[in-house]
Amino acid sequence: MNRSAKTVNIVLGGVMAALVFAVTCISVPNGLGGYTHLGDAMVVLALMMLGKKIGAAAAGIGAMLSDIILGYAMWAPFSLIAKAAMVAVIGILLDRGGSRLWWLLSVVIGFLVETAIYSGAAYFLEGGIGGSIAEATGMIVQGILGIVVGGLATAAVSKTALGKRMVYHIGSLNDRTSREH
Repeated sequence: MNRSAKTVNIVLGGVMAALVFAVTCISVPNGLGGYTHLGDAMVVLALMMLGKKIGAAAAGIGAMLSDIILGYAMWAPFSLIAKAAMVAVIGILLDRGGSRLWWLLSVVIGFLVETAIYSGAAYFLEGGIGGSIAEATGMIVQGILGIVVGGLATAAVSKTALGKRMVYHIGSLNDRTSREH
């Protein structure tokens, strides 16, 4: 990768981190002690645009910063880990498959990994199994929103000039040329 391409990837990584941050900050309390947002849709878009390495960094940093700003600083390290892990898992799975169904399965598995991390953290931060169950419940709703809106956002962006820069494309994953090293 030449210097210009590296610079573009760094800039796009920063833009996607900012987008994850901003969309996550537009949130509503979910009644379970946390908040629900569409930031996970932007996490999916970050993966599809940037690949698993830069996408994981952008997703984790954006989510972590939103926790700090929204008053959930104790969750910030877990958000960094959960979002980065989710993106890495989805990316690893997408590298092995190529259909729309495989994309959906990969994203669902990524969200389950994210939910497991947050639920484990809730066990310690929110007081045991009750906190874990409440966290998982909120994450299921957020995951469904993230999958639907993230898929729609990815499909929309893929039809623009930015679509040429995407690392992954829904439904044509075997035909893509990965720019990741």
